[in-house]
Amino acid sequence: MLSIHRQPLFVRFQCVGPQIAQTMLTAVLAMVVVLSGLEQNTAVATEPLFTVPNLSANTDEIFLISTREVGTSVDSQRLQQGLRCHRFVGNSSGQTMWQKTDWRNLLVDPIADRTTVFYVHGNRVAPGKDLLDGLEVYRSLKLHGKTNGPVRFIIWSWPSTPIPRPFKDFRLKATLTHPVAWQFAWLLQQFPAKTKLSLVGYSYGARIVSGALHLLQGGQLGKLKMNTPSNEEPSQYRAALIAAAYDESWIEPGNYYGR
Repeated sequence: MLSIHRQPLFVRFQCVGPQIAQTMLTAVLAMVVVLSGLEQNTAVATEPLFTVPNLSANTDEIFLISTREVGTSVDSQRLQQGLRCHRFVGNSSGQTMWQKTDWRNLLVDPIADRTTVFYVHGNRVAPGKDLLDGLEVYRSLKLHGKTNGPVRFIIWSWPSTPIPRPFKDFRLKATLTHPVAWQFAWLLQQFPAKTKLSLVGYSYGARIVSGALHLLQGGQLGKLKMNTPSNEEPSQYRAALIAAAYDESWIEPGNYYGR
């Protein structure tokens, strides 16, 4: 059962065109500020919404973990071998690139007070766009907020490439969120218990985040469940669900995530 200590915020976007992206980023930023222990910067930013972040002068880190090569497999051995991880690196000359790395490196953080923020994107996001969307969210965070310590920002990328016929696409991707939630829950289980983890899910990404938390608390998604030792103390996570692609009643006792 998914245990919730406060009523989450559900944001409905009524704007159209380019405003959607900016509104989404503002909402994500506001929730991360609240949920990650970050302080909001009241100064008005005059910089563009997105420029390539320069990581050379701080201790922030940006990663992307992708499940696209393993699809919807819920085999832990296949996940261990098939997860793909890239780190965004830059230098003082402004040159940046995505560099391959082992996802297991994320399980050990040499900076004790660093907050880890996972961003799970929504549907109809092709490879490449996941990188850009994630960098925009990170950039917005750095523009509009000031952190109490460094941040490790991780983009969780799942098989959400658009397919023809939107209604077919939406129905198919909705079914994928269950195994992807299991994959995400499995990864969260690998982190040490005291790791500061904040989770942000947008649209179908909110299904993945809430589904993963439901599984980690002993719940089931269809036939899927986690193998959690009974003597292990459940971890606590901070989560923000932005424009969640499900009804608010799902998280109420006795409903979808309440059993």
